[in-house]
Amino acid sequence: MESVRGLQLLRQLQTSAAPEPWSGPVERLQRFLSDAELEQMRALQNEVIRNLLPPPREYVEQMRDAFSKYRDGAAMLEAMLGDFQPVSTPYRQQQDVSLRYFSPSDVQRWSTFLLGIFPRIVTDSPDNGNAAL
Repeated sequence: MESVRGLQLLRQLQTSAAPEPWSGPVERLQRFLSDAELEQMRALQNEVIRNLLPPPREYVEQMRDAFSKYRDGAAMLEAMLGDFQPVSTPYRQQQDVSLRYFSPSDVQRWSTFLLGIFPRIVTDSPDNGNAAL
Protein backbone atom coordinates (compact mmCIF):
# COMPACT_ATOMS: atom_id res chain seq x y z
CA MET A 1 0.00 0.00 0.00
CA GLU A 2 3.00 2.32 0.52
CA SER A 3 3.34 2.53 -3.26
CA VAL A 4 -0.06 4.26 -3.29
CA ARG A 5 -0.47 5.78 0.18
CA GLY A 6 3.11 6.93 0.72
CA LEU A 7 5.18 6.59 3.87
CA GLN A 8 5.34 8.52 7.11
CA LEU A 9 8.01 9.88 9.42
CA LEU A 10 8.10 9.18 13.12
CA ARG A 11 8.30 12.50 14.86
CA GLN A 12 9.15 12.36 18.51
CA LEU A 13 11.74 14.59 20.12
CA GLN A 14 13.88 14.12 23.17
CA THR A 15 14.76 17.23 25.10
CA SER A 16 17.83 16.69 27.21
CA ALA A 17 21.22 18.29 27.73
CA ALA A 18 22.75 14.85 27.19
CA PRO A 19 23.04 13.59 23.60
CA GLU A 20 22.47 9.94 24.56
CA PRO A 21 19.19 8.37 23.40
CA TRP A 22 16.45 8.15 26.03
CA SER A 23 18.35 10.38 28.46
CA GLY A 24 15.48 12.83 28.73
CA PRO A 25 11.76 13.26 28.19
CA VAL A 26 10.40 12.24 24.79
CA GLU A 27 7.50 14.24 23.36
CA ARG A 28 5.52 14.38 20.14
CA LEU A 29 6.79 17.04 17.75
CA GLN A 30 3.43 18.81 17.77
CA ARG A 31 3.67 19.30 21.55
CA PHE A 32 6.23 22.03 20.79
CA LEU A 33 4.28 23.75 18.00
CA SER A 34 2.14 26.85 18.06
CA ASP A 35 -1.33 26.84 16.53
CA ALA A 36 0.10 28.56 13.44
CA GLU A 37 2.82 25.91 13.10
CA LEU A 38 0.27 23.14 13.56
CA GLU A 39 -1.75 24.71 10.76
CA GLN A 40 1.36 24.87 8.57
CA MET A 41 1.91 21.17 9.34
CA ARG A 42 -1.66 20.39 8.28
CA ALA A 43 -1.21 22.36 5.05
CA LEU A 44 1.96 20.40 4.24
CA GLN A 45 0.16 17.14 5.02
CA ASN A 46 -2.71 18.09 2.72
CA GLU A 47 -0.25 18.96 -0.04
CA VAL A 48 1.14 15.41 0.16
CA ILE A 49 -2.37 13.94 0.17
CA ARG A 50 -3.46 16.04 -2.83
CA ASN A 51 -0.61 14.58 -4.87
CA LEU A 52 -1.50 10.95 -4.11
CA LEU A 53 -3.27 8.89 -6.71
CA PRO A 54 -6.37 7.10 -5.43
CA PRO A 55 -5.83 3.44 -4.61
CA PRO A 56 -6.50 1.07 -7.51
CA ARG A 57 -10.09 -0.20 -7.62
CA GLU A 58 -8.87 -3.80 -7.44
CA TYR A 59 -6.97 -3.04 -4.24
CA VAL A 60 -10.00 -1.39 -2.64
CA GLU A 61 -12.12 -4.42 -3.53
CA GLN A 62 -9.53 -6.76 -2.03
CA MET A 63 -9.51 -4.71 1.16
CA ARG A 64 -13.31 -4.57 1.22
CA ASP A 65 -13.39 -8.40 1.03
CA ALA A 66 -10.69 -8.78 3.68
CA PHE A 67 -12.30 -6.27 6.06
CA SER A 68 -15.76 -7.79 5.61
CA LYS A 69 -14.64 -10.64 7.88
CA TYR A 70 -14.59 -8.24 10.82
CA ARG A 71 -17.48 -6.72 12.71
CA ASP A 72 -16.08 -3.23 12.15
CA GLY A 73 -14.92 -3.93 8.58
CA ALA A 74 -16.81 -0.99 7.09
CA ALA A 75 -15.10 1.39 9.53
CA MET A 76 -11.72 -0.17 8.72
CA LEU A 77 -12.27 0.40 5.00
CA GLU A 78 -13.46 3.95 5.64
CA ALA A 79 -10.32 4.66 7.71
CA MET A 80 -8.09 3.29 4.95
CA LEU A 81 -9.80 5.40 2.31
CA GLY A 82 -9.68 8.39 4.66
CA ASP A 83 -5.91 8.42 4.21
CA PHE A 84 -6.59 9.82 0.72
CA GLN A 85 -8.79 12.69 1.93
CA PRO A 86 -7.49 16.10 3.05
CA VAL A 87 -7.24 16.70 6.78
CA SER A 88 -10.16 19.00 7.50
CA THR A 89 -9.82 19.62 11.22
CA PRO A 90 -6.94 21.55 12.79
CA TYR A 91 -4.18 19.53 14.44
CA ARG A 92 -3.77 19.83 18.20
CA GLN A 93 -0.67 19.48 20.35
CA GLN A 94 -1.77 16.19 21.92
CA GLN A 95 -2.94 14.63 18.66
CA ASP A 96 -0.89 11.83 17.12
CA VAL A 97 0.19 13.04 13.65
CA SER A 98 2.53 11.38 11.18
CA LEU A 99 4.43 13.38 8.60
CA ARG A 100 3.43 11.63 5.40
CA TYR A 101 5.52 11.69 2.26
CA PHE A 102 5.42 10.11 -1.16
CA SER A 103 8.09 11.87 -3.21
CA PRO A 104 11.51 13.41 -2.61
CA SER A 105 9.92 16.87 -2.83
CA ASP A 106 7.61 15.92 0.08
CA VAL A 107 10.65 15.03 2.17
CA GLN A 108 12.29 18.32 1.18
CA ARG A 109 9.21 20.32 2.27
CA TRP A 110 9.06 18.50 5.62
CA SER A 111 12.81 19.03 6.10
CA THR A 112 12.46 22.75 5.45
CA PHE A 113 9.56 22.92 7.93
CA LEU A 114 11.50 21.01 10.61
CA LEU A 115 14.69 23.00 10.14
CA GLY A 116 12.64 26.17 10.57
CA ILE A 117 11.18 25.13 13.92
CA PHE A 118 14.04 23.20 15.55
CA PRO A 119 16.01 26.32 16.66
CA ARG A 120 13.00 27.66 18.55
CA ILE A 121 12.27 24.27 20.09
CA VAL A 122 15.85 24.03 21.35
CA THR A 123 15.76 27.60 22.68
CA ASP A 124 12.39 27.06 24.40
CA SER A 125 13.36 23.70 25.91
CA PRO A 126 13.38 23.29 29.70
CA ASP A 127 17.17 22.82 29.48
CA ASN A 128 17.52 26.49 28.42
CA GLY A 129 18.81 25.83 24.95
CA ASN A 130 21.00 22.86 25.82
CA ALA A 131 18.60 20.30 24.42
CA ALA A 132 19.76 17.61 22.04
CA LEU A 133 17.13 16.87 19.39
